[in-house]
Amino acid sequence: MGTKYLSQSGLVDIASSYEPATVVVEKNPDTKLECTAFDFPTELVLGETATGSYSVKALKDLKNALVKVALRTFTGRGGELITLTRLTAKANDVANGKLTYTPKEGKIAPGLYLMQLTCKEGFGKGSVDEAASGYDNYYRIVRVVNSTNGIKTVDNNALVAGVKIWTEANKLRLQPESESINVREVSIYTTSGLLLKRTVGEVNEVEMPKVAGNYILKVVTNKGIVVKKFLVD
Repeated sequence: MGTKYLSQSGLVDIASSYEPATVVVEKNPDTKLECTAFDFPTELVLGETATGSYSVKALKDLKNALVKVALRTFTGRGGELITLTRLTAKANDVANGKLTYTPKEGKIAPGLYLMQLTCKEGFGKGSVDEAASGYDNYYRIVRVVNSTNGIKTVDNNALVAGVKIWTEANKLRLQPESESINVREVSIYTTSGLLLKRTVGEVNEVEMPKVAGNYILKVVTNKGIVVKKFLVD
């Protein structure tokens, strides 16, 4: 057991002063459902449909149980439902399901989510969603990114939009070529289309990302739009 932080690429180990520890996790005898297989992308693009499938095994007799697959935030207070189905099965029966999901702007924000598969029997206050076992099959980080449709080309000649761009002291500097040019918006994306930062209004500099890699800068002026790739090393 160690200490980790959440980065663009997932969970990353960090140095810790805590002594190493071993955690033993035993199966819950009351678990009703086990996930035996799960196939779904770990990166979703807003506006694009993703498909997949899953298999579950009933560990107890189930009658009209509610099986739910969802994306949840790390706080558990947000996210979106992917599919919801009813299941009636005898213990040890196996059921298969299909997943079809289109993340839509305004319903789910770009970012990192946890895949969740739960089972619920009954109704009322005493009925709760219980996580299915077989975590290794479905428990994963899923990244939702912006569509890159607006960034079809990378233009390194920033002067087409009337603004000069260069790097200096871990910052991107922006300088309009004349007083008639106004910078209206500056955005930084990963190369996969994930929006990292957006500043609206007059901007003459923006801090570069701290993690090494390739990024895309999008600058909107009153004369046009420029998209420029840059490297952080």
